[in-house]
This record gives sequence, C-alpha cells and structure tokens, in this order.
Amino acid sequence: MVQLWALILVFWSQIVMGQDMHSQITREEATEEALRLVLSDSSSPESPLAIVRACFGAKALSDKAARLLLKEQLEKSSTRFSLYTGTEENIPSPEFGEDPEANWIFLLEIPSLSDHYFWIVINKKRERASSVYGFN
Repeated sequence: MVQLWALILVFWSQIVMGQDMHSQITREEATEEALRLVLSDSSSPESPLAIVRACFGAKALSDKAARLLLKEQLEKSSTRFSLYTGTEENIPSPEFGEDPEANWIFLLEIPSLSDHYFWIVINKKRERASSVYGFN
C-alpha cells in the first residue's frame, strides 16, 4: 500500500496542482475517484479488475481477493499512472475519443498485468458517469 501512495505522490509532483476553471471537480478529487474506480469497477471486460479476474483465474474469488491481487500489480515499480492531456507523444488517444478539455482523463499502464492501456475518465462537469476501460 505504501508503494501505491508513493505512486500517487510521484504523479502529483509531475503536474501543476490546481483546478480547471470549467470543472465542478478538482484534479485531486478526480484522482481519488479514478483510483477508487480502478479498484472497484469491473463493468468493462477490459478494466483492470476484470483483467485481473481473467488472468489470475480470479472469477471465483471474492471481490476483496480480486482487489488485493490488483493492488499487488499496481504497487509494482513498472506501473505508470498519469494525467492525459492530449499532447503526449507515442501515446494513443482514448479509445472512445473522450476530450481532455471536458474530462479528467488518466492513463494507467500495468505491464506486470497486461499490455493494455487503461483509461479512467471523470467528466469535469459531472454530466456523464465516470468510467474505466482498457484496450490493447
């Protein structure tokens, strides 16, 4: 768990803290929500939690056990969590074309789990439900 918090601190040190003037949710709130979604939402078959269940045969495990397996993967040093701005080079755009101006979009890479890019999308005006999904 300590490594997960260290990952969050590194993330914060890489961006300028503040609030988007058009947002009803701060970057900090969006980050917290994004991490909660990663650890709880398996509605997309390519979400991190769904892939943990598929890769580790965890379909029969409890939600708590599957989350613990995912946390283990998140704590690995190869994991990358960053805010997507749309200006990144060599990073594909979110699969569903979400706009960084209208959404807080986070990119999550967990190479120890999968070659997927995972996208966590939090609408800045709360006009749409938040989501987490992946693609490779």
